[in-house]
Amino acid sequence: KISLDNNANEILKMLSENDQITSNDIVAKLVENGLSYDYASKVKNKIVESLNEKFEFVTNSSESFIKISKSSQDKRIQILSLNYK
Repeated sequence: KISLDNNANEILKMLSENDQITSNDIVAKLVENGLSYDYASKVKNKIVESLNEKFEFVTNSSESFIKISKSSQDKRIQILSLNYK
């Protein structure tokens, strides 16, 4: 059984409703859900990494389910999207 916490569910919901989201969007949602800004910034990558590991385990695929790239306007910002085939 694979369980997801509320923050992971929220990130998946955001990704399913939008073609792309930014790392700032995720941090803002985590802060809205009660995390401090500093903590949300630290855990966002861990949550996305954990989701990718879970999907890789379930699908037996080596490709990440959540694709991460850098923003062309600001290289500090990550752009996340679902990797559909």
